[in-house]
Amino acid sequence: MLGSSETEAEAATAFGRTRAVEAFEIRRNAALAEFNAPAALHANNGDEQRYSNKIGNYSKGLPHNSLGEVELAPYNGYLNAIRSGQPSDFENITLGGITRLTNPQAGVAFGLEGADSGNLSEPPSPAVASQERADEAVENYWMALLRDMPFTEYATDPMVSHACSELSNLSAFTGPRINGQVTTQTLFRGFTAGDVIGPYISQFLLQQVSFGALPLRQQYATYQPSMDYMTDFPSWLAVQNGRGHLH
Repeated sequence: MLGSSETEAEAATAFGRTRAVEAFEIRRNAALAEFNAPAALHANNGDEQRYSNKIGNYSKGLPHNSLGEVELAPYNGYLNAIRSGQPSDFENITLGGITRLTNPQAGVAFGLEGADSGNLSEPPSPAVASQERADEAVENYWMALLRDMPFTEYATDPMVSHACSELSNLSAFTGPRINGQVTTQTLFRGFTAGDVIGPYISQFLLQQVSFGALPLRQQYATYQPSMDYMTDFPSWLAVQNGRGHLH
């Protein structure tokens, strides 16, 4: 009988099957489009080949010698795991301390949405001996010196003015500028559209939010002001080896 529960069930089943076919076609077409996309070029800055002691590459957490240079056997095991993608090879990476690597297999995982991460690329970081890397280091040191400076005092503090002046004179510094100069409005800001507009901290991040019935304060407990770490070589080396800083 038309309109009976059996007829309605058959119609629902037919609709569900049609929907499933359409979903399959959409996903297949998307997968084919990603499969047929040109292979991404994964460029590097040449530091790994340039320096036999690997001083230009990331090695934190692996064993290092007394100079802070990574031991080559553990480093090569680290590279082997990255290239093979095998969980057992990651388990066999020799560490220099008790600190584990953070999600080292993330780069070999397959995503089910969008392009495969292996076919996406980004420009290589500046070479360790380049002017751009040196200028970045200057900015990082200024960030450390001004880390306890309230953003509201940027416009009047002489140290902030000194930082702006020095960064403005760096030829390879790529941070944002206004009329060619680093200012208190652009200091330590990003390079994407809108980064120099408004205050340093989004007002959305200062407001309390609710997770259902649970109110959440979006504030962080930070280290004590003027508390410095890794200001001597042994402390730095301990952290580099994954053993934590020395007190």
